[in-house]
Amino acid sequence: MPKSRFTRAQRHDIVLQKEAGTPVRKLCCQHDVSHAAIYAWHRRWLKEQADPINPMKRSDAVQDSNHLAAAESTIKTPVRLGSSKNTTKHAGDNASP
Repeated sequence: MPKSRFTRAQRHDIVLQKEAGTPVRKLCCQHDVSHAAIYAWHRRWLKEQADPINPMKRSDAVQDSNHLAAAESTIKTPVRLGSSKNTTKHAGDNASP
């Protein structure tokens, strides 16, 4: 992985300047960095503010819970009984397989 041109502290200072109201265009010229990088650093900084202990864990947990909720809402398959027979049992069926 290539070495970053800016340390974490330098990126943080640039983000704080953006938060203070310095135009992104001016920051780009001062630090010779793209506006996309500044916005990416800002987005990462916001995630760290949301969960300072482990920012990536929080975003992964939120994403996992969203996937789980979506999966649970779409699962409506009958329960299969037996491994070799293709029998299904639905609620209200009294017949044995």
